[in-house]
Amino acid sequence: MSTPNVTADDQHVGKVVQIIGPCSTSNLKENIFRNLSSTKIVSDGFDVQEPIDVIAEVQQHLGEGRVRTVSMLPTDGMVRGMKAIDTGGR
Repeated sequence: MSTPNVTADDQHVGKVVQIIGPCSTSNLKENIFRNLSSTKIVSDGFDVQEPIDVIAEVQQHLGEGRVRTVSMLPTDGMVRGMKAIDTGGR
């Protein structure tokens, strides 16, 4: 699966608020994530052993600007507050 080149400057960005196994919950002021769209979770600005660059698929809208996503890679090292960037793709 190829990932489009995305940066936080030109895309809508949310924050990870919960991680449970391969599932994570991201929060946005505006609900811009679509079901089955992809998000890129990155560790920019976090002091982690290995950089996080994970693609997750939006599975469910939870209300109040939150979405539940499922990761395509292990979530080891992922923490709350990391950026969830809308890639605009599926």
